[in-house]
Amino acid sequence: MITLLAIVAVVVVAAGFSGNRLLKREPPQSMPLEDDRLKRLEQAVDAIALEVERISEAQRFTTKLLSERHAQEFQAPGAAKQPARNVSPPERPGD
Repeated sequence: MITLLAIVAVVVVAAGFSGNRLLKREPPQSMPLEDDRLKRLEQAVDAIALEVERISEAQRFTTKLLSERHAQEFQAPGAAKQPARNVSPPERPGD
């Protein structure tokens, strides 16, 4: 009985010491990104942002053209459309 009590005491003391060490340990720090990798990542994000801006400008331009075309087609719904005339450039003297 005494040996069992001694073993339990030793285990409790050992657990106390290891628990105390675990509580005092600092949390693991994340590895900082390398400067080169971080710069490449920033450049990639900037390039993507530029391309998205170009796409949105193209979308706005296309929408504007389509809305203008739509407005021209339906400007006078009752009026008959006149066929387009083929006009050739005037001839130059000496041709």
